[in-house]
Amino acid sequence: MSIGGIYSRVATYTHRETDKLPGFQIDLLLDRNDQTINLFEVKFLREPLAIDRAFNEKLQQWAGYFRAATGTTKQLLTVLITTFPVVENAYKHTFIDQFLTMEALFEV
Repeated sequence: MSIGGIYSRVATYTHRETDKLPGFQIDLLLDRNDQTINLFEVKFLREPLAIDRAFNEKLQQWAGYFRAATGTTKQLLTVLITTFPVVENAYKHTFIDQFLTMEALFEV
């Protein structure tokens, strides 16, 4: 993931439950100056993650909730950070835009 030269702000996001939206949390978000927000889900596991339908739907819901709560019109991209590579299956590429392992975070 290369965004060098693009001004961005990093934060976490927590939305408390309201009468219109449930409570939810975005582990990390990168609000970029190129009209894009990366929504990061971070999973620290002892084995590779196999994405299933429920996990995919949860991420889609959170992205929709985030858009509704913030009113953003920016493009939303979902990034999954895991300890190990994600298992190849039918759900791997249905919603998540980019995958990073812990190794990518510590490259020099």
